[in-house]
Amino acid sequence: MFFLAFRHLVSRRQQTLFTLLGVALGTSVLIAFTSVMTGFQDFLIDQLVNNDAHVRIQVDDRPVDPTVLKQALWSSMGQVVWVNRPTSALTVNSIRNPLGWFEVLNQDSRVYAYAPQLSAQVLYSKGGIHQGGRLTGIKPELQVKVTNILSYVTQGDFRALAHGGRRIVIGEGLAQRLGVVLGDNVLVGTGTGSSVPMKIAALVKTGVRTIDDGMGFSLLNDVQQIAGRPGQVTDIAIKLFDVTQAQDFAHQYAALSAERVASWDELNANILSVFGMQNLIRGFISVAIMLVASFGIYNILNILVNQKRKEIGILRSMGFTAADVQRLFLIQGTVLGGLGGLLGLFLGYLMGFLFSLIRVEGMVTASMVSFSAWIYLMGFVVAFGSALFSSYFPARAAARFRPIEIIRSGE
Repeated sequence: MFFLAFRHLVSRRQQTLFTLLGVALGTSVLIAFTSVMTGFQDFLIDQLVNNDAHVRIQVDDRPVDPTVLKQALWSSMGQVVWVNRPTSALTVNSIRNPLGWFEVLNQDSRVYAYAPQLSAQVLYSKGGIHQGGRLTGIKPELQVKVTNILSYVTQGDFRALAHGGRRIVIGEGLAQRLGVVLGDNVLVGTGTGSSVPMKIAALVKTGVRTIDDGMGFSLLNDVQQIAGRPGQVTDIAIKLFDVTQAQDFAHQYAALSAERVASWDELNANILSVFGMQNLIRGFISVAIMLVASFGIYNILNILVNQKRKEIGILRSMGFTAADVQRLFLIQGTVLGGLGGLLGLFLGYLMGFLFSLIRVEGMVTASMVSFSAWIYLMGFVVAFGSALFSSYFPARAAARFRPIEIIRSGE
């Protein structure tokens, strides 16, 4: 059976070769496209999860919906008329009781580590050059447990912040804009007072240009002094042992707190919603690619069936059943799909490797191409399944041929 299937395919070498190339190219494009899309999504998720926090406690500055508040007050106060419409739930600009939160988090077995922070908008200056950005006050020994910031340090020592002495860590992009290097001093001010000189202890590069061009870290006490907010904390970044518990953890504490408690996926819901659209587009493109490859297999087998009517009649007269004839052409389709899929795996890997070599300013593209085994398995399964499906109809048509009809037709 396999010998006959092979002979049929070899008898039309040119068509067989083009069909194999069609399946291979379709599979390779599918794999390369999926690798880039998946790698980009994985890269962004890694940035969102590991560079920030699994859960974040923040000052609740979300706007108030006057209609909802009015309905809530209606039953107890009767007619409600706004003198000044409420615009925000923000009544304080820092977490009310950070020490209380520290005590609660210390007792929660789900918490791996937490880090208090104070974020402030500042102006970085050096030699008449000014650049706006954000300065985050941290405790270095806690910050390195919550995020993977150490993996992005390119020069200097991030932990040197703990030594005090007005030290700062900034992004490489910000350093280039200011024209400074490791060990230089930069002036940092909030606009409400005099600027303070700070010594650059380290440089970091996350690969995200918008972050690297305006990011700064310093000791929490130093930032509190610069911002004129002694003892205040605006955020508590939390890392859990199990990131999948982040949403339940956030919902539990949000119901009991005046602060906003949100998981990483809630804070980045807009970005994650884009992933859903990307996956939908990827699905449509994948289907379109494999349909083209499937039509190639269908066409060559359909032509082959019509050209081999006489041979089919001889096989049937020799004792081959309709199921045997159908199996003969199914084998040809699966061989085309299998060989084309295997060639497509190699070409897909090669295309993904070439994409990983591309360098775009401000982006770490090498980490944005996924070489996960499931992508290649998916590509081969899709190619093989498409070949099997597209070969079924010609095979069924061949199985329906009757020897007497072929003899009467003179073919």
